[in-house]
Amino acid sequence: MKRSISLLLLLVMLFSSILTFTSCKPKDDGAEINIYLGAQVFDFDPSDYYVSTNAERILSLVYEPLFTVNKRGKVKCAAADKYKIDKDERTITIELRESYWSDGVRVKAADFVYAWCERIISPENPNPAASLFLEIEGVREAMMGEISISDVGIVASEPYQLTITYRSGADAKRILKNLASVATSPVRKDMVEEAETTWSKSSLVSNGPFKLKSYDKDNGTFELSRNLGYHQKPDVKDYNNKVRPGLLYGEYTFPGSDIAVSYQDIEKKVTFVMAEASLADRQAYKKKAKTAEHTSTYTYVFNTSHPLFADTYVRLALSAAIDRNAIINAITFGKAADGLIPDVSGGAEKTLISSGADIAKAQSYLAMANKNVVAANKSFTLTINDDEQSRAIANIVVGAWTQLGFNVTVNAVTSTESKLAGGGTVNDSTIQYLVKNATYGKVDYDVIAVDWQTFSTDALAGLASLTSRLGGMGNEQITGKPYEPGVGGSPGDSVARLNIARWADAKYDQMILEASACSDEKERAKLLAEAEAYLMNHMPVCPLVFNETFVFKSSKIRRLKFDGLGHYSFTKVKLRGYRKYFKPEEVQG
Repeated sequence: MKRSISLLLLLVMLFSSILTFTSCKPKDDGAEINIYLGAQVFDFDPSDYYVSTNAERILSLVYEPLFTVNKRGKVKCAAADKYKIDKDERTITIELRESYWSDGVRVKAADFVYAWCERIISPENPNPAASLFLEIEGVREAMMGEISISDVGIVASEPYQLTITYRSGADAKRILKNLASVATSPVRKDMVEEAETTWSKSSLVSNGPFKLKSYDKDNGTFELSRNLGYHQKPDVKDYNNKVRPGLLYGEYTFPGSDIAVSYQDIEKKVTFVMAEASLADRQAYKKKAKTAEHTSTYTYVFNTSHPLFADTYVRLALSAAIDRNAIINAITFGKAADGLIPDVSGGAEKTLISSGADIAKAQSYLAMANKNVVAANKSFTLTINDDEQSRAIANIVVGAWTQLGFNVTVNAVTSTESKLAGGGTVNDSTIQYLVKNATYGKVDYDVIAVDWQTFSTDALAGLASLTSRLGGMGNEQITGKPYEPGVGGSPGDSVARLNIARWADAKYDQMILEASACSDEKERAKLLAEAEAYLMNHMPVCPLVFNETFVFKSSKIRRLKFDGLGHYSFTKVKLRGYRKYFKPEEVQG
């Protein structure tokens, strides 16, 4: 009996010691993966960075909208848990899944309502992403200031439930696809109000799979660590369940600097994923890249308030002279734009724009232009971002425009520092700064290069951005001052709000209005195609490249995926043998 008791005590003691040893031994927090995602991101507001595809893809790692769209075009729940469509009541009821902000606060329906109504749809904050909501009841009227924002068909019906009322004839499924745009991600009102001018610049809370752990602007590095509350309680024990990597350690390129990371870093296993590369590496290793089409178009925007670009024939001439095939050969990834809207669904190609240069056609357009205006405006400036790809494209385009007799100065810009109203300074992308100023009526460019975000697989969103009344710019005439980074516009001098091309065409406006009101799917598609053709026959913007997401990845990387909008997902990424490449932190029991 004593022997049995002694043996039992020994087993208990042994089991207790095993438990103690297990709970105190070094604990593996998941892989730390060195990645390179491209140029510096200055602002982490999900709805605000609409001229840079690189920034938009990075934002998709730290924010999550209600839905996502897969490569087959199917809508899948993301921040949403489930939804119900009531066609009789014209409502979409969306239940949120249990998920938390990176500071441990649960994501609520009110966070989406605030982000959509106050920060996107409101005419006080001109934003082209507002076109994503055009099929929701009251949004058109609210954008024009005709009704209150509180009267639109978007409400938090319960703390974790949204109810959307859509317009008669609208397609509820299409609304769900639009709500897959990262621009429609939630934003915390308390965070914005606490630091309105700086909340999105470096220190922020986010609801996506990763959070911004650190951001070293001096050394060009950042860390994205796992958001423990992503689709689960933050105190969950199995923290690898929803997000596998523990940390993404990234480098970025300073504005105006050449890319320091090379494909050799992939081969040497110094960097495991490169989402940007030099033009030489792209060409040399293009067969090793993983690619996906993106819903944005690299575009030259004409300031049509400039006397030269007010002439439609001049704009058509400048577009016809460009060899888009040569551009693709130079940058490797992407497709020659044959219109403004990329067809990520793989439909039939359009023939709205020639992919090759047609100098003879360009000269014939110039012959129809106002000769006095052309003669008086032979010189103008092209503003681009100061990076290798933008410079390479500009060299090709400027060569073509020089053939037509124009003298073009390339203004390669980096970042702009502005003083805050309450003291201090803030940096912004100069392209973003100029574009946002233009939405408030102050245009400081002749031609500017942007990534034109179409936001969605639905063409309406991208095309509506060039209307004078449905593009998220508020009323045609509204009070407001030019944008200042970190400050924004404010009531004051009366300025005309239009799209960033400063182009207004009543017929085009009507075409988009009719398409947005059309309930027949085939007829709607026809109307949108006709509107895009009309747009390209007037060329207020000059599309060059349908952007393509590409990554070079190590053979050690598994399960790196793309969605149907061209975003990469690191949520389930595995790095084989990752213990060789970093030392796990010890976690005390």
